[in-house]
Amino acid sequence: MSAAPTDFWGIVIPGWIGAVGGAVGAFIGVAAFILSLRNRGGLRTIARNLAPGIQARTDAAPAWRVDRRGQGYILVNASGSPAEVRGISGTGVRTLADLPLTLAVGEALPFTISRGLVGATVSSVRIESADGIHTLLV
Repeated sequence: MSAAPTDFWGIVIPGWIGAVGGAVGAFIGVAAFILSLRNRGGLRTIARNLAPGIQARTDAAPAWRVDRRGQGYILVNASGSPAEVRGISGTGVRTLADLPLTLAVGEALPFTISRGLVGATVSSVRIESADGIHTLLV
C-alpha cells in the first residue's frame, strides 16, 4: 500500500479553491432567493392596494409627489391649493405627524417605510385625503 499523495500545489490548493467557490456560489444563491421573495412581496402589496373599488377622483384630486429624503420619504403637496391628509398607510409606513393635517402648496409630510430583509422592494403608499384615496408607488 502506498502513501497518500502530498502534493500541496496540485491537490490542496485546487481543493481549497473549489471549496471557496462552492461557498460563494451558495451565498449568491441564497441572496438571489431572498431578493425574489422581496420582489414577490412588493407585487402582492401593489396588487392588494390597487384593488378594484379604490378609485381616486380625478376631477379635483390634488397632485401628490413622494421624494426620498435621507433614510425616509416626504409626501409633497404639488397641487395649486392646500390639501388635507386624513391618513397615510401601507406596509411598514409610519409618520410622526398628527393626522388629519392640512398641507399648504409645496409643504411636505415626512414618513418612513420600515423594510426588512424579506420585505417588499416596491411599496405602495395609500393617502387618504378630503377628496378620496390615492395610491403612490415608492
